[in-house]
Amino acid sequence: ATPAPPRQGSVGATGSQLQLSSGARSTMGVAELLESVHLYRKVPKDLTDATRAGGAISLATALLLAYLFFSNVSEFLTVSTTTDVTLDDSAEEHMRVYFNITMERLPCQFASVDVSDVMGTSLTNVTQHIVKFKVAADSGHRSTEYYRPRSEDIAHEEMDEQELEYFSDLPETVSVLNENTFDAVVRSYDLVLVAFGAPWCPWSQRLEPVWKKTWETVKRKPYAPFVRLGRVDCTADDARSICQKHHIHAFPTI
Repeated sequence: ATPAPPRQGSVGATGSQLQLSSGARSTMGVAELLESVHLYRKVPKDLTDATRAGGAISLATALLLAYLFFSNVSEFLTVSTTTDVTLDDSAEEHMRVYFNITMERLPCQFASVDVSDVMGTSLTNVTQHIVKFKVAADSGHRSTEYYRPRSEDIAHEEMDEQELEYFSDLPETVSVLNENTFDAVVRSYDLVLVAFGAPWCPWSQRLEPVWKKTWETVKRKPYAPFVRLGRVDCTADDARSICQKHHIHAFPTI
């Protein structure tokens, strides 16, 4: 008898099955390796038990998480303004400024420089490091340097008791200025002297009779129509903005 030839189809199928079995074993090996390092094992559902307390806790936790999420998103999207006050520690720092200004019709003794900053600090008549030169009338060129004459000590007038009592009891004749009248009075006269004070300030109280006497003296002068004296009560509701506008930091300030 002649043996039958081998069936090639069967051999090919067997080879494919062997290759698939080898690939499946490799995949299963990797899966088993991953399962072996699993730290948080899954509990079968048959071993779990649902309770009312657990459901309440789960519901409360879900609501709390939702509240925290929406509140944080709302806080992130909300624009807020925060104001902080800090002390300026640069008061001792100085900045050198060079300038050259010529004013032909202004005498040197009346030329002064005032310094103010955005914070409201103001320095009046800063002349310590400022050099002045006289300007020749014919040529207009700079001539000799101007030296301020040494000023004598100011002699303050002392009012006797009788005079002090008289002006203290004198009816108010000095204009009391407020927000509605301040600007109009300042614009109406060539020179306006304003005393900013407060009724509780002892120095303002001492100035009051002197201020009245000064006004009574000015009224008898030939330049009285061009000069006006006034006072501002910085504690009054209708005058506080004026004191803030002019940066009044001490009482009295003229």
